[in-house]
Amino acid sequence: MMWESAGNYPSRFGSHERHGLSLVEVIIVVAILAILASMVIPRFNNSSQMARRNSTIKDMRTFETAINVFAMKNNGVMPEQSAELRAGIQVYLPAGALDTTPSIGGEFGFRSWSDTGTAAITVTDAQYPALFVEIDGELDDGALSTGRVRSTETDQITFYVFGPVPD
Repeated sequence: MMWESAGNYPSRFGSHERHGLSLVEVIIVVAILAILASMVIPRFNNSSQMARRNSTIKDMRTFETAINVFAMKNNGVMPEQSAELRAGIQVYLPAGALDTTPSIGGEFGFRSWSDTGTAAITVTDAQYPALFVEIDGELDDGALSTGRVRSTETDQITFYVFGPVPD
């Protein structure tokens, strides 16, 4: 028998042209893609969690530096109102830094206690509280119930950056 083209195959029932992939070939391709996806997706998720954590730590360290400069300029005296602390550190921060949102969700807050000379940075309404322990490990001792980083509520973390830590 003479072949008319490369896609034609002789058979005793006549010639048949082969078009596309068979069902078995498609299933094999889908299975391979599923296996590859199952290996890549967890790595991507883990890297985004690390980025959130690192960004929040960077912001908290920036605020810590500003509060410490404020404290040095004011002989260690903290204002009575937390809003005064926020306004006082603004001059030591890049433009717009106080308006940033934590990468772990929620919002930054600043607290001051004039009687003890303590100042703290808080993150409230965090969407990723599972990262609190890792943040504490980078900034302090890794235990949220001791040290300068504390978490008393499920969605809030407090970083005491100046003065004694309240009990």
